[in-house]
Amino acid sequence: PVGPDLCLRMGDTEPGMKPTTLLVIFATIQFITYLDRGIISTYLGDIQDDYHLSSLQTGTLAGAYMVGYMAASPIFAHLATKYHPLFLIALGLSVWSLAVVCTGFSIEFGTILLARTLTGVGEASFACLAPPLIDARAPPPKKSLWMSIFYINIPVGYAFGYLVAGQWESSGTVSGSFAWRIPFIFTGIALIPLIVYLFYKSNDPSFSYANKEAHQNRDAKEASRESLLDGTDESKSINNDLVNTDDGSITPINEVGEFETEGMDVSIHSLL
Repeated sequence: PVGPDLCLRMGDTEPGMKPTTLLVIFATIQFITYLDRGIISTYLGDIQDDYHLSSLQTGTLAGAYMVGYMAASPIFAHLATKYHPLFLIALGLSVWSLAVVCTGFSIEFGTILLARTLTGVGEASFACLAPPLIDARAPPPKKSLWMSIFYINIPVGYAFGYLVAGQWESSGTVSGSFAWRIPFIFTGIALIPLIVYLFYKSNDPSFSYANKEAHQNRDAKEASRESLLDGTDESKSINNDLVNTDDGSITPINEVGEFETEGMDVSIHSLL
């Protein structure tokens, strides 16, 4: 989502949000946003009946979020090079939360169409910026696991949207045209605490932009550190490519696998 020449890096010594906390928050947000998708899919028939919509209008309403999503994604990707990523995510999700609540309070086709379009604008900030943040914060051996935890909440959230809406519909707690509105209102409100927290953390100095090479160097250092701790043969070569001689001195090995001496080069193979 963010350009290939950019990535996000966690400062080695700067305090900030714990990586696991970030993962839990983003996974929860992912779940809630797709919960809304399941709810709108369940209630399209009720909305069509209440607003007397044609099949074309109903179909347009179902996919309206894509218009806002496609329009806002490159904008947020560009702004991410200038503003704090958590601030942009919180800002976009504020738009999303307001739009979902407004879905429940819509009065006719035009207002609900606008609300559903704005949900796509809000999702764009999160979809563009959250995955690079998770990738940068995840421990190198667990990157795939963390990304799978994040993305599994798409189908899970969608399925729970159907479940929640269906259970609410069958309960008969609220009848009439207002019944389908309640889930949208509560879903939009449910995200507010997380939005407030992201705004609070939007000055976190441990989030910074760096080029891709710097990010890869960090991963390489972590991998080297793990190899040294494991005591593998690779750790011996990583340790500045030094070997001990019989007299206790340290002799470097050059790239072709030879000992460097002051007066001559001695092949390793000739010493074996």
